[in-house]
Amino acid sequence: MSFASLSTEVIQEVGKYCDGQQLASLAQVNRHFYAIFNPLLYKHSIANDSPSQECVRWAIEYGELNTLKYAISQGADINGSCAITERYVHSGMSSTPLHVATANSFHEMVQWLLDNGASLHEPSFGLCGCDQWGTYNSGLFWYPLHFAIIHSDEAMLRLFLQKGAYFSADRVPGLRCAIQNERLDIIDLLVQQPSFDPRYQDPHEQNALHYVCNVQDPSAAYQIVHRLVDHGVPMNVMVQGDTPLSQLVCRAMYKPAIALLERGADPYIDGHNQRMHLLDLCFNDRLIYPSEPESVTTELREDRRKLVAMFIAKGADVNRVTTIGDEYRTPLFRALISGKDVECIRILLDAGASIRNAVTDTDGSKTEGLLRELFRQVAGLFPYVTRMGGPKEAYFEPYKDSVRLLLENGARIDSVDDEESALGICWKMATPKIGTWALEFLIDNSTRQNVTLEFVEALLEKTENEEVRELLERLQDKLAGDGENDDAETADE
Repeated sequence: MSFASLSTEVIQEVGKYCDGQQLASLAQVNRHFYAIFNPLLYKHSIANDSPSQECVRWAIEYGELNTLKYAISQGADINGSCAITERYVHSGMSSTPLHVATANSFHEMVQWLLDNGASLHEPSFGLCGCDQWGTYNSGLFWYPLHFAIIHSDEAMLRLFLQKGAYFSADRVPGLRCAIQNERLDIIDLLVQQPSFDPRYQDPHEQNALHYVCNVQDPSAAYQIVHRLVDHGVPMNVMVQGDTPLSQLVCRAMYKPAIALLERGADPYIDGHNQRMHLLDLCFNDRLIYPSEPESVTTELREDRRKLVAMFIAKGADVNRVTTIGDEYRTPLFRALISGKDVECIRILLDAGASIRNAVTDTDGSKTEGLLRELFRQVAGLFPYVTRMGGPKEAYFEPYKDSVRLLLENGARIDSVDDEESALGICWKMATPKIGTWALEFLIDNSTRQNVTLEFVEALLEKTENEEVRELLERLQDKLAGDGENDDAETADE
């Protein structure tokens, strides 16, 4: 009696003792054996093969819906692991058929999986590199909706929305992915869904507007803000001391910050307001990278000027004092030291910013401190860091226009009662090693409204270097001439 002539029950019993390769070979003998051994082959694969090799994984990788259907009918788990490698299997982290089919844009297969009970809330791991984006570095395990938003198309996304999908990770709305990827079309689609909750806050208490700080393109971020506000997302929600507005300002994202102010965001809600307010935070030139194209940095500075003017128009106090160490400082100090933008200085001065009170020592100093503090930084005096090779004119270059404007508006470079002064610091720096560039700058741009003749004469008495003496004498002559002109004008009157 031949093997083929045995009853189907006996042949099936033999199949239970075959491995995968043997079952595959027997299934190819003829149609009768195919009908017997093909189901056994699927069951063997489902029971014994690793998720990265089994038939389900093969079906969803190549879009073989019939194979997938048959595997599920033979007992494969519709939400089972389809790991990329054995490492993910052993760690317990992988992806489901729905994740992979969505990432591969197999619309018909995804529709079948959704219709037949595939879960919308199974996490995946290692299927894409999106956990490396910005704040996603904490390692989010993506739900299938993430792949529909980021790795497929609108038609795929609509399949998920029809099933009520909302989250792209554990309690993280799909809207976050759309915002961070600057997908305006998808944002429009998501906020129009009946399930959209404009007041939703994730486990970190962030709402949709907080996510805008991760957007790279300022123009896209500006549009996103308006879209979200149009659909009711609250603008003043505070998370760990930060509102969406304060987050944007801190990251030098001025254009979307402008959008929030345009829509009525409160500029005074700031959990860190004991140290400084949002006007101070505008002046962080370190976030305007010189490596960027000039067109980009120019636009950023223009946006910052507009934002500063808007804060002032909405009532920001340009002379509001914040305490740092033993000094009281106002926004004008921040604008000079950190902003490096003469137009911001001009906006503050036009709004009534006080030069005299921009920096006030708590130790009782009577000397105006704004330019003195700047030149302490230029010279690398404590608490500022001394630069390798000593002070360089190139470091001072970005400040020149601002210092000229402040001098024109009466900023002082002298001191009271032999206290440290801006002119005194530059006088000490005027050595053969450093050069006289700082001293020359002040002499060229100062008048009697910035320094007294008596102060310059006192420095001259202590000066031995001939080049430095000539510079101070030049200032002395200028100040003396200014005094004569003042006397002449008084006589004419």
